[in-house]
Amino acid sequence: MKVRIFFSSLVLFLIFALLLEAQDVSLQVEGGLKIGDFIDGDPEPGTIRYTGSSFEGFTGIFWNRLARGLYLNRGPGQVGGQGETSEIEGAIQIGTNLEPQFGSSSKIAPNPGTIRWSGSDFQGWNGVFWVSLSGNSLYDVDGNTYKTVVVGGQEWMAENLRTSTYLSGDPIPLIKDNVAWQALSTGAFCWYEQQNLEENIYGKLYNWYSVIDPRGLCPTGWRIPTSADWVVLINFLGGVNLSGGKMKETGPRHWNSPNTNATNESGYTGLPGGIRSFNGSFLYQGVIGSWWSSSSDGTHDVYVQSVGYNSGISNPFYEDRRSGISVRCIKN
Repeated sequence: MKVRIFFSSLVLFLIFALLLEAQDVSLQVEGGLKIGDFIDGDPEPGTIRYTGSSFEGFTGIFWNRLARGLYLNRGPGQVGGQGETSEIEGAIQIGTNLEPQFGSSSKIAPNPGTIRWSGSDFQGWNGVFWVSLSGNSLYDVDGNTYKTVVVGGQEWMAENLRTSTYLSGDPIPLIKDNVAWQALSTGAFCWYEQQNLEENIYGKLYNWYSVIDPRGLCPTGWRIPTSADWVVLINFLGGVNLSGGKMKETGPRHWNSPNTNATNESGYTGLPGGIRSFNGSFLYQGVIGSWWSSSSDGTHDVYVQSVGYNSGISNPFYEDRRSGISVRCIKN
């Protein structure tokens, strides 16, 4: 992969200052990570910039402020505590090493202090774990990380769920065939139009059977929101007519134009992942973002919260439980 590195004068000054202060400090760059002073435009995911006050990394959706140290976040099966700071001296290496995700099971582990872009998060290797550099991140059992946001008194995922594994460790079946999808009465997932290239943006689509599976879809300490949870969020953001715009990612990068009234002032960063209908057909990517609840109307239909490209409204509706819908978890 061709490497492109863009240095602002300020970044160069900072690196030279580091070199003068400690002769053993080096910067090694491999893979697709960029360093630059981007302020506007749409750089590639993995780009790092200095804003004049902090370093930020572009995830493909938004700029994340990068933490000053390496923070040991909770991994699968771990409980309690927010972790501790691990200070790394010596070489800072920037690369594309994707293994190991947790622990040192790989035959070749990176050196402590290595930084990588995982495809969804900026992470640093502390000698034991890859840990998030983007602030407080949530891990699922597959090791995917998620930004979270507090809106009112609720804490929500700020990205769509991407796990392919239940909390129990059992795999969630990937079902591509339309006839098989329509006949399901058990949990399954898919990607929109069976393409996983944009999973880090839109996440996976899950049927409702996976949402209510007792093995658990959300990370430990998190759950599927009820219809009442959605009502609390919508009311806090000003009601049905105003909340949709406050929940949507701004601009036309992922939403179809005109993306009416999108401000994302909530930080929820809703994206138009589309749906897979109960009959297996794919609809509305770029047009609608919708998310399951755990609440059924007592028949075959389930409460879903939705926002659209052409209004600032956040609509609730009821959808067949066989359909594939995005998932956002809420903290217990």
